[in-house]
Amino acid sequence: AELNICMIKEICNLIKLKTNLLISSSLNIDPNSTKNIRNIEICKSLNATHYVSGMGAKNYNNVELYSQHKIQLTYQNYTPIIYPQINGSFLSNLSVLDYLFNVSKSDYGKLFMQ
Repeated sequence: AELNICMIKEICNLIKLKTNLLISSSLNIDPNSTKNIRNIEICKSLNATHYVSGMGAKNYNNVELYSQHKIQLTYQNYTPIIYPQINGSFLSNLSVLDYLFNVSKSDYGKLFMQ
């Protein structure tokens, strides 16, 4: 976990992404709660009224449960950022590592600031 946290922080720095990063274990959340309840508890602990979820979670998100807790559930409408890739035509939905290996360091973050 510590390695992942360090890597995430470094990638944020490289692409000039300014955001607050929180580790859920630092919040007073039951680590054994179900996915829906855990997300709701995290939202409540941060006074959030809106939760943006990935499309893959549509299979298990309980919309009514979020509504009962007065948390608006929205699904990402993600459009990939197109960047040059070494192998020709653009292939989307890859890791940020693909971006870092295909874009010059001087251009890191430029696409995210448009």
